[in-house]
Amino acid sequence: PPGGGPDLRLQLRTAVAHAQNAAASEALRGAQSHLLHVVNCLEGPRGRDYAQAEINPCQGQGNGILVDLRSNPGRASWVPVAEAAKDLAMRGSKLGELASARASARGVAALLATVAENVR
Repeated sequence: PPGGGPDLRLQLRTAVAHAQNAAASEALRGAQSHLLHVVNCLEGPRGRDYAQAEINPCQGQGNGILVDLRSNPGRASWVPVAEAAKDLAMRGSKLGELASARASARGVAALLATVAENVR
């Protein structure tokens, strides 16, 4: 990002891509893993629900979507939507049935795409 600061829109695009990957996954473990990648993008490495065993595809893009939303008063109104996406991703990552995990992932992608379309 310009000036080396967090790039919230890039983090959101990355998280949406991983939610879409989860939604298209052919295997339950793949869907669960991609949903945890989304959680890592949302939480950042210092987050309570950060999944240490999974990659953080947003590493180097910012501090975590929720952290970066909260730190900017003009974007803070989108925190509840991002938190809802995180909660859905967490639940989806624990589901034991592929179709349900994929449905959760579609919801996560839709929520985060809405945030991405509205933050400046």
